[in-house]
Amino acid sequence: MSAGKGRIALIVFCVLVMALLIAPALVAVPMSFNGRATFEFPPQSWSTRWYENLFTDVTWRDAIVNSLVVAAIVTVVATVIGTAAAYGLARGRFPGRAAVMALATAPMIIPIVLVAIALYAIFLNARMVGTLQAFVIAHSLIALPFVIVTVTAGLRSLDDGLERAARTLGASPAVAFFTVTLPLLKRSLAIAAGLAFAASLDDVVVAMFISSPTFQTLPVKIYSSLTDTVDPTVAVASTLTLSIAALGMAVAFLIMTKKGAAGDAASR
Repeated sequence: MSAGKGRIALIVFCVLVMALLIAPALVAVPMSFNGRATFEFPPQSWSTRWYENLFTDVTWRDAIVNSLVVAAIVTVVATVIGTAAAYGLARGRFPGRAAVMALATAPMIIPIVLVAIALYAIFLNARMVGTLQAFVIAHSLIALPFVIVTVTAGLRSLDDGLERAARTLGASPAVAFFTVTLPLLKRSLAIAAGLAFAASLDDVVVAMFISSPTFQTLPVKIYSSLTDTVDPTVAVASTLTLSIAALGMAVAFLIMTKKGAAGDAASR
């Protein structure tokens, strides 16, 4: 098989795998327009009343607001802390750096249920279960590895000689970082922030452990609605979450494409 045919076969295979993974989620989109109060595919009648119900029902509206507030705060916290940690790991020279990197990215490897149980025990003793602070801390812990890995990769692709040159010309380490390194990392930071936002918005396992009847995020509300009621509002919420994720992926793709085009132009 020639290289061209092998490439085409690989592309077709990847498209089929993506279609199989995405197709079940897309079923929720037509179900969200179902005119009857049941899960039905394809719908026998069409209506937008479940979209209205999503934003008028207090419990659903509160869950959406809680998820967005937590995700927004986590994005800022995880991006700032993760960028500082990535800079230290990429530029620092100290014993045990590999061990620190492994520890920082451990939440990506450890089963999420174990992380949830541990966080629940800690927050229960601190009487923080069901609070905004608990969600911010827990989701920041989940999002940090994504930020650290992304920003570390961006730092390693940069020429650290630029920062050294700025310091040679009299800039302090902080000034050199904020005026030279940070602007060059803007695309990596944008992708890292998007991953942090998605990690917080999509989490359901940890959120189920630390939520309370008075504070729930959207994934927890979706899960509880699936087990308690038969209401197409769940499909609307799933469609909303899917749309946000698709938008984030599109933005990340555009950023990466623009970065690649800029790199090709620079190499020429």
